[in-house]
Amino acid sequence: MGVIPIELQGLENWLGFITGLALGLVVLGDAQEYFVHLFETLSQRTKINYDPNPLHHLDPWSVPIIILAGWGWSRRRVEEPAYFPPSILLRCFIPLSGPIASFALIGILATFYMFLPLAFFKTAIAINIQIAMANLLIPIPPLAFGRALCCFWERQPRIRSIAESVGTVVLLGLVVLDHTLQWSLFAEWVMKPSAVILEWVLHQ
Repeated sequence: MGVIPIELQGLENWLGFITGLALGLVVLGDAQEYFVHLFETLSQRTKINYDPNPLHHLDPWSVPIIILAGWGWSRRRVEEPAYFPPSILLRCFIPLSGPIASFALIGILATFYMFLPLAFFKTAIAINIQIAMANLLIPIPPLAFGRALCCFWERQPRIRSIAESVGTVVLLGLVVLDHTLQWSLFAEWVMKPSAVILEWVLHQ
């Protein structure tokens, strides 16, 4: 088992990996913006500022993790506007809206795969499943679940920034150790569930 639950062999697989990763990072970031705007009064709703450039969502610190583990996070954070409800639960759902939206993207890609069963779409689906699962299962910021657990300090940017910096170093260290010492920590935690979901999505 490689970086994702399928082997990256040939140009088509690599193009699917890169395209799927780019789409996944954009969805992780922009879904937060969409979720926040759902609470804006309809008559006063402002334009949603989507950012389709994947480089604006790519955190340079996540690059080694993407290479070694096959998952990452969007560096985009959406600040709570004045109209957002003062609810801790809803605040926690802002980062979680990203990986949840990833499953909508997976559904769209799977629909294309039904009519065009190409390795390109299969690989793009696989990487997005893995990104979604890592962000939903690993409770360390800056992954979505970790950010959700830190939502109590949303209005204290210094504490939030320290938590994400420490979390990033911890994640990088764990992934490097997992890879070099062959612990299979993330294989059990992320890749095996991702492989099961991939098999179910593709009906294989």
